[in-house]
Amino acid sequence: MNTKTSYLIVLLLFSILSCNKEKYEGTNSAITLTGRFDVHKKSSLTNTTSSITQASKVIVFDIHGNRWESNVIDGFFSVSTKKDNPVGLIFADNDYRFLGYLTLNKGFEAIPLNFLNDTVAQIDLGLLKDSISSVVPSNDFVFSKFNMTPEIVKSYAQACINFSKLIQNPDVNRNGKIDLYENKFYFISFLYFVDGGTFSDTLMPQRSPNISFTNFRILFHTKDPNAPQQISFILSDGTNINSEDRHPAKSDKENTIFFSELLDMTKLNNSTCKVLYNNDTLYFDIPNQSSTLNNLTYLYPSFTFNNQKQLTEISWEYYCGNTTTINHEAWRIINNVIIQIGGLNYSNRLYDSPQYTSDVKNTKLPSPIDIDQIGVIYTTYYDNFGNNTVISFKNKKTL
Repeated sequence: MNTKTSYLIVLLLFSILSCNKEKYEGTNSAITLTGRFDVHKKSSLTNTTSSITQASKVIVFDIHGNRWESNVIDGFFSVSTKKDNPVGLIFADNDYRFLGYLTLNKGFEAIPLNFLNDTVAQIDLGLLKDSISSVVPSNDFVFSKFNMTPEIVKSYAQACINFSKLIQNPDVNRNGKIDLYENKFYFISFLYFVDGGTFSDTLMPQRSPNISFTNFRILFHTKDPNAPQQISFILSDGTNINSEDRHPAKSDKENTIFFSELLDMTKLNNSTCKVLYNNDTLYFDIPNQSSTLNNLTYLYPSFTFNNQKQLTEISWEYYCGNTTTINHEAWRIINNVIIQIGGLNYSNRLYDSPQYTSDVKNTKLPSPIDIDQIGVIYTTYYDNFGNNTVISFKNKKTL
């Protein structure tokens, strides 16, 4: 993907990124999370009382920087929050120094509260087993409360990888205090560019049997009203990358976002990315991407033509990874969808769809477009955790 085309996509994506919606569909969004520690039990790893079991604060926060807290008393806690979004649950001392986090039995750190229905008003995590910096429920009953198919579990686990890393490290400036209690909230996400397949005058797009990434960008999000004009990303190999100019928030409910330049996927590995932000250095753990291709949700189109072989409508379905299995629940982790049609040189835009909610699965063009005038069709979505996936389908005649 060339830089000009990527930049046009970024401009349109920003309007989507700035309009993240809460995904809970019910009417009763209140939920209480409870649990308890064995405050006298010694760690089997260190033969000492675990610091996390001595926590005095339990804190719940979501991807928008909203937080709720409660005290831990004699090892027991009860904290009220909302089902609107997935959340992380972390523990701290009285000075809000980070002590550890909750992880679920299936390896999730982001608790999928937005998959609960109205009838669930409390989740008791039971006795929590500790392992130095994390705790896990002592049984697997928790997941029976979430309405999640195997397909959506796979998609959710992929989508929340960056938020999970933030839950494990909520002090990204490493000054000893949880960032939320310094009125700071930062996180990163990814913008993936994917080669999805081709189409020709045989009309229907053909999916690539070996779907592949072409490039990616790192997205840095902040609610800081005094964000600088630019920031720098430093990758683990020492590569220093300046961001594009910031895309400022349009309201106090939105994030200011910085996009890195286009990067090769080999730069995205299990390491650390530093962000030089004003006078601070922020540290973000980059999750392992080895399973991303197989776990991403992919949005594949189908075409409707008139008698003159002109494109009049595009429909789509969500699929599980590089398979032919439809993920009927994928709309629950996706916020917005857009469809874009580019001309023969890819950069001139023939059509930009409206922003669709994830339950919409087709767009009708305002006027028909000759198939021979189309160079590329992009199917693009933005998920609940700030990640974007742009899948391109190219006209065989242009290759």
